[in-house]
Amino acid sequence: MGGHSMCVSKMNVKQDEVVKDRPPAENDEEKGEEEDEGYESGDEEDEEELMDKLCDLMEKMKEVPSGLDALKKARMERSLEELEYLIEEVVLSEKKYQEDSDSSLILD
Repeated sequence: MGGHSMCVSKMNVKQDEVVKDRPPAENDEEKGEEEDEGYESGDEEDEEELMDKLCDLMEKMKEVPSGLDALKKARMERSLEELEYLIEEVVLSEKKYQEDSDSSLILD
């Protein structure tokens, strides 16, 4: 839970910065439009839910590099398997070609 509260406190700072930078609504119509967008600052349950989602996303973002490493490793292993298969196919083709060319040299 400590990580969550740290995330929330960081977000409160960011939110305060955004509010300071945002120009005030010039007339009542703009204020009404903002409320119609679906977010009211007084709705604490929705705000907490959004913060939880944001914190979850931030935690997931930390896992991206390890997930990326796993993906790269899986791709390298798959590429290695494909390369080994292709080498085996080439060796078999060479053997077959050699057998065919050897048999064509035999004169009855």
